[in-house]
Amino acid sequence: MTNVSNFWERRVALSEPWHLSYPYVFEADGEIWMLPEAYHSGKLTLYRAASFP
Repeated sequence: MTNVSNFWERRVALSEPWHLSYPYVFEADGEIWMLPEAYHSGKLTLYRAASFP
C-alpha cells in the first residue's frame, strides 16, 4: 500500500475563531465553494475559494 499523504503539502484552508468540521466542497458556475459545519458560530456560512488548490 502506498502512503499518498506524502505527495501533498498540508496547509490551513480556512481559519475561524470557532471549530470547523465536515466541509462540503463543491463546484458551481466554475467556482469552488465550501460549506463547513460550524455549530458554535450559530450560523451557516458559504465560502468561495479564491484559488484552488
